[in-house]
Amino acid sequence: MELALGLGALAAGGLFYFDVAHFIDYEVVRPFVARLAREYADRVGKPMINVGCGETDWGDVNVDIVLRSVKGFMQLDASKHMPFKDKEFGSLLASHVLEHLEYPDGALDEWHRIADRVFVLVPSPWNAWSWLTPEHKYVFLGVPQPRIRIPFR
Repeated sequence: MELALGLGALAAGGLFYFDVAHFIDYEVVRPFVARLAREYADRVGKPMINVGCGETDWGDVNVDIVLRSVKGFMQLDASKHMPFKDKEFGSLLASHVLEHLEYPDGALDEWHRIADRVFVLVPSPWNAWSWLTPEHKYVFLGVPQPRIRIPFR
């Protein structure tokens, strides 16, 4: 049974997933979507980049704005221009990153520039913590990216 809800293609290719529930997300959905991104990168013979990696090392290159100790790490702001060639990566995984960004459209454009396919996982809009987490600037409601700006953030 597929717990992630593939809700369609993002511009220039990719998939947009909602997590099912926060406790399921970290145990099932995130690794499932990461595996899909890895399989795609391997199939096209290019590396995978994991944006907003946290403590995961799922990518050949793992990027976060906060210094991390994972293999293949680069400290970068994923919402800005990234120092990679066009389509350098087969896939890009961004798990629980987009809702934190001030300008998610710009980040998506940049991610599509550097990767053939972009896999995005965002918190589901039906979970209260999606709305109440102070660091969240947006709640995403569907595809391509209908969203609600959370007031005062």
